[in-house]
Amino acid sequence: MTVKPCCSTASSHLGRFDNKSSQARLRPKASRLNVVFAARDGPKVDKGLGILEWTGSLVPQGLLVKGAKNGWKLAWKTMMKELAPQTADGSYSRPSYDFQARIGDANFPVESGRYHIYVGNACPWCHRVVLALIVRGLTEHISVTWAADDPERASRGGWVFNSPEPVFGKNDLREVYDAAQTRYKGRCTAPLLIDKKQQKLVSNESSDIMRMLNSVSLPGCNDIDLYPSHLQSEIDEVNDLVYDKINNGVYKSGFSTSQEAYDRAQRELYTALAAVEQRLSQHRFLVGDKQAAATVMSPLACILHAPPWHTVLPLFKPSQSSTQALSTPDMEFPA
Repeated sequence: MTVKPCCSTASSHLGRFDNKSSQARLRPKASRLNVVFAARDGPKVDKGLGILEWTGSLVPQGLLVKGAKNGWKLAWKTMMKELAPQTADGSYSRPSYDFQARIGDANFPVESGRYHIYVGNACPWCHRVVLALIVRGLTEHISVTWAADDPERASRGGWVFNSPEPVFGKNDLREVYDAAQTRYKGRCTAPLLIDKKQQKLVSNESSDIMRMLNSVSLPGCNDIDLYPSHLQSEIDEVNDLVYDKINNGVYKSGFSTSQEAYDRAQRELYTALAAVEQRLSQHRFLVGDKQAAATVMSPLACILHAPPWHTVLPLFKPSQSSTQALSTPDMEFPA
């Protein structure tokens, strides 16, 4: 009696194998991780980390999904608070800084070429300072550096320079703050006014910088007064509206971390835009019959509220389109 080898017996039951499928069956099993990322007979498929498959019935899927969602939400809110400080109800709260220096003080005399301003695009606070600088004819006396908004490149905040800036030779605004103010701990915001001779910080509040520019008198500048004494109380009243509800209202809408805070900011923003439109339907300028600080402060924010802002911050209301601000005929937007 002849006994056939067991392998022959096995092959008679399993059928004939080609070499390729034999190797596939005889090679050691792949690890579970490899199986997750490769399909048997098709292209590689990315199935993530395969956490749901690994955990199986040990951990309920709902618990994993909920944990991932809450973790992502916590990480997002934490980063938003770093970039844009929040109140307890999720509203954006713009910080203020107590810089008391002014051009014209004993330590900061009026002097051509002594001061430098850092400003950035997509920032109404910066734009109104630049407008005041141009309107007063001070561009030959006060130099300007434009910063780019790039939080990924910035060491803190968002403002960076595409080449080293001329005063300190720094690459972003945080480095300028550190160089101009020893042990500075606040946010690195623009606009920023610097005394180049002393290499000291003067102010980072746009309203204060505008008033300084309005009071400066240097050869070649004009006598336009953006803050006339007989209109100051009305200008301050309108500026409070424009500053808080429109200029800052855009940021409060975009940086809100709760639906309630967002809805409130939107109501305030659109109500303020309507109030500005009402004023301009009766007068050429927001205050008085001449260009004043309130007029300089608002138009850039209103223009930015139109389509450019909608690509950056969520400013839509359910019943309004992205052309809402442009539909107000008395806000004379350029074509």
